[in-house]
Amino acid sequence: MSYPLTLIMLLLWVAIVTGEPSGTLVHYCVDQPRETESFVGENLTLPCKFVYPEKKETVSDVNIIWKAYDFQYCRFTTKNEIYNPLTKISFSKYQGRLLLRGDPLAGNVSLILNNVTLNDTNRYCCRVIISFKGKEKKQFQSVDGTILTVREEHELKLEQPSFIPAFVGDTVTFLCRFSSKKYIIPTLISCRLWGNTGERPKCDRLVHSGDCSHIQRGNILYVKISNQTLPLHQGWYCWEIQASSGKSDPLTFRKALGTELLVVERTNTFKIIQPQETVFQKSAIINCSFTIPQYSNILRTEVYWMIGDPREDYVYHPNPDYIHPDYKGKTSLVDGSNLFLQDFHGLNNTIFYCRVMIQHCETIRGTITRREITMEEGPGTFLRSENVNGPSEGVTTLPLCLQSIIIVACSVFKFLLLIALFILALVYIKKG
Repeated sequence: MSYPLTLIMLLLWVAIVTGEPSGTLVHYCVDQPRETESFVGENLTLPCKFVYPEKKETVSDVNIIWKAYDFQYCRFTTKNEIYNPLTKISFSKYQGRLLLRGDPLAGNVSLILNNVTLNDTNRYCCRVIISFKGKEKKQFQSVDGTILTVREEHELKLEQPSFIPAFVGDTVTFLCRFSSKKYIIPTLISCRLWGNTGERPKCDRLVHSGDCSHIQRGNILYVKISNQTLPLHQGWYCWEIQASSGKSDPLTFRKALGTELLVVERTNTFKIIQPQETVFQKSAIINCSFTIPQYSNILRTEVYWMIGDPREDYVYHPNPDYIHPDYKGKTSLVDGSNLFLQDFHGLNNTIFYCRVMIQHCETIRGTITRREITMEEGPGTFLRSENVNGPSEGVTTLPLCLQSIIIVACSVFKFLLLIALFILALVYIKKG
């Protein structure tokens, strides 16, 4: 089936299942990670977040149906269901291995797939059915779903973030965490980063290629794209690794969809407030307050803290892999957005910037929605350190005037001692 025809069918189907007239700004949206990987025998979590415009008080029931397709998108048919609490049909392939977790009313659920097998490699689609009090029910689902790739023990599992939000002027880091169930850190022979600046998720242009050693930290790979060319690089990025355990021929592993780079415009809707300056002694808290409009279409909110000009290093990030080594394990969020710092030295002249990102649904045509990103940054806080490299705990610091008196007394004592030694030397020579 051609891509345009598929899109037309998708538009018609969503218009039918939601039952809303064309042009009505409604937000029925399902968000899933586009891909994930798992080793054979592991227990896998498939997240599913969704939003709907109605108030929770009007909802009588929320049911989540999961389907599995060996296809390029989540089809509209009711076939291929693997989890349905309404019909309670037993599916032999997944029998006893599926469990739903989370709060459907809050729009946050996950399907637990236990004891993953190679035959579980597939596309998994989350479908939501909401029943209302005195109103017709609504049905909507993810279009892309989540592609699951199952690896054997001797293979590598690759993990990339689904997306990276950035401003024009940022320096962006593309990372990939790799792991092996049988080998702790296998030998990497070559590393490649593929990209595509189009709208469709694919990676067919070589961005980086070469030895892995200079871009590797433990079991994570890092490649940066400078701020000067960032606007031209919005698109998709997929890692490819060739590795060897030393006992067999090298194997090549590659992500299918990878990470989407989203370059967003700066706005001032959130009204982020930061103090102009904060004093650091043994620890510090830098405040960051903001106001997000009360939308019904917000899927997630995340807070980042960055330093540098251009912005390129994270002091805090929900994904610890992004945090700069100097700050890893030493920062955390207080009250959801304030930055707590501890055990630092030499932080003078450093400005810390608070960033707030929301992922939300926007209507693009009738009732068809897509996931959008809005991100803003605060004015920055200058961190002034006091006695960061001073004396250790338990050591008393003397007043400056007393220190000066002691230094002068020591100098006089040394001078008198030299004179006494000189006189004794003369007496000894005379007697000799």
